[in-house]
Amino acid sequence: VAVSPELIGVNQSPRITHQNLRELDWTTIDRRSEEGWWHLYPFGERYFDDELSHRPWMEKQIDLDFFLPYYGFRFNYTFIFQEGFVAFSHPWYVQPPYSFPNPHWPSKPDPSLIAVFMAEQQMQHVGDSRISNVWFRVIERPTNLIGYNNLQVDPEETSREPSLQQPLGVYSYDDPRFYRTYRGRQLRTQQGRVEDPEMLDSITRDVRHSMVGARGWKADYALLITWERMSYGGAPKITDMSKYEQAKRWQNTYQMVLATDEIRTYCMLNYANINWTSSSQSGALTRGRGGMQSALVRTVVGFNGGNGTGFYPLPFSSEGNSYKLVQFGSTQVAGRWLARVDEQIQYGGCTNSSRGAIELSQQYGNMLGGFALNVTGPCLRPNDVLRMQLDELTIDCERIDMVMARCVVPTNAIFKIGFVDVKLSVDAGKSYPWWTKFYIVQPGLGRRRVNLINDPREPMNDWSFYDPQNLTISWEWENITANTNTAVDITLWGYWEDTEGHSLKQIGYIAKRHPNNGILSFSPRNLEVDLEGDADAWRFFQGGVVQVRASEAWLEDRGDR
Repeated sequence: VAVSPELIGVNQSPRITHQNLRELDWTTIDRRSEEGWWHLYPFGERYFDDELSHRPWMEKQIDLDFFLPYYGFRFNYTFIFQEGFVAFSHPWYVQPPYSFPNPHWPSKPDPSLIAVFMAEQQMQHVGDSRISNVWFRVIERPTNLIGYNNLQVDPEETSREPSLQQPLGVYSYDDPRFYRTYRGRQLRTQQGRVEDPEMLDSITRDVRHSMVGARGWKADYALLITWERMSYGGAPKITDMSKYEQAKRWQNTYQMVLATDEIRTYCMLNYANINWTSSSQSGALTRGRGGMQSALVRTVVGFNGGNGTGFYPLPFSSEGNSYKLVQFGSTQVAGRWLARVDEQIQYGGCTNSSRGAIELSQQYGNMLGGFALNVTGPCLRPNDVLRMQLDELTIDCERIDMVMARCVVPTNAIFKIGFVDVKLSVDAGKSYPWWTKFYIVQPGLGRRRVNLINDPREPMNDWSFYDPQNLTISWEWENITANTNTAVDITLWGYWEDTEGHSLKQIGYIAKRHPNNGILSFSPRNLEVDLEGDADAWRFFQGGVVQVRASEAWLEDRGDR
C-alpha cells in the first residue's frame, strides 16, 4: 500500500502499520509525529540525518570542524556508539556492568564520554524490516551570523553579494529538499551536516530558559544524535510483521544535543520512551527488566571526564527505575535534562529534593552591589516566598518560573570582600536548606557595566581633567531592561570610609529620563541645577561611582513604584 506524499500535511504523518512500513517515503515524514515525541528535536531522513552502522560496537567518528569544550578539554571530533553513548577517546570493550571512572586507571583506559543511556543494546527487526536507527547530524550557523547575540534583533544580511536564486554546485535539481535558504541566502545542506540557524535559535532559547547564566550565550554549533527504538541486548528477533505495533512499544528512544559557541558547552538529554532498563548480559530477567541496570554499576546516565578526572551521574541511576527519566526532568519539560559541561559539570534546571546546592547566574559580584542574581536549585511553586541570605544581608527574591528566581542585590549593603555564604529559603526565611558560595570583589576589580570614556584626541575631554568641556558615558543598555522604551536616570554617588565607619550616598543627578540607548555625552558646565543634590558633597567625598538605572519617573508612570 503506497502513500502519496501530496496527501500528507507538513505536520501530519500517515498511519504507519506493518502493511505500509516498506512503502513509506520517510523523507516526507516527521518521525516524531507517530508517537507524539514533540519534546525531541526533529530527526530522521526528512531533516538530512545520517545513520550509524547497524553492527554492535561499531563506532562512527565525526569530525566536527569546530571546537567542543568538554570537562576542561577541547575536542574537534567524537565517536558515536550504538550502545547509547558518545566518546572522545576510544573506550575498551568489557562485559557489563561498567564502572566510571575506571577503578583500574591508569593501568586500564578511562575514556572521556557522555553516557546518554549506556547499555548493551541492538537494532530491532520486525520480519526483515529494521525499526531501530541511530541518527546524527552536525548543525552549524552560517559564518555571517556567528557573533550576533540577540536572537530577536539579528540584523538583515548586508553583504554586497547578490543572493542566490537557484541551487549551484553539488545541489541537485532532482532533489529540491537540498535547496534551503535563510534571509535570501542559500544554506549548506548535505547528509549529516547542515546549516540551520533556526534550529540553533530554538536550542538557544530552550537552554536560556532552563539554565541560569545562559542568557548571554548563543549556540553556533550543535551535534544532535537520536537513538530511535533501540532494543535491549539479547532481545529476540520478531519474525511476524503483524506484531509491529507491539514491538515498537517495547523499545527505548532518546536523544542528545551538544551545543556550543566554542567557549561554553551545554548538553541536553531528551527521553521519549524508556521501556527496558537492562540487557540480557546484565542479568535481565524478562523483557529487559531487572539485572544490574544495563549501563554502569552506579548509573546509566552521566558524564565521565576520562583519565581519572571524575564522573558526574544524573538522577535515577542504577536504581531500577531509570524509566523515570521520561516522567521527570530538570527543566520545565518532562523527559528533558540539561547540564553545562565545558569545564566542570553544572547541573541545570531544578530538583524536588528538600535541600542541596544552588546555582547562580554569576560566581562573583562587585562589593558596591546593584546587580541581579538569577538562582536555581529547588523547583519553585507559585506560592513559595523566596528569600536569599548573602552573608549577613537578607534579600527578597522574585519567582520567574518553576526553574528560576531573581534576587537583586542592593547598593550600599555589602562592605567586605572574599568568599561569602549564599543561602536560599522558600518558606519566607524559616529555613535555608539551599546553599552555595559567592565571591565579592573590590570595585576596582569588578566588571564595569558603566564606562567613563576619555577622548584621546582631546585631553580636555578627560574625566580626570579639572575643567572638561565634554564628557561621555556608555553602559550595557541590555542589562537595564528588555523594554526598548525605557528611560534611565544617571546619578553620581560619593563614597568615604575611615576606621570608624563608611558611607555610600547619592549626591546628585547627571541626567534624568534619558533614553536607554547606551551612551550619553554632556557638558559639565551646562548641567541643570540639581535642587536635590548635595552642594557641599565635594567637601566630604574624594571618590565615588556613576550609576545608570531605570528612571524613577518612568517606573511611576508604569505603576511599578
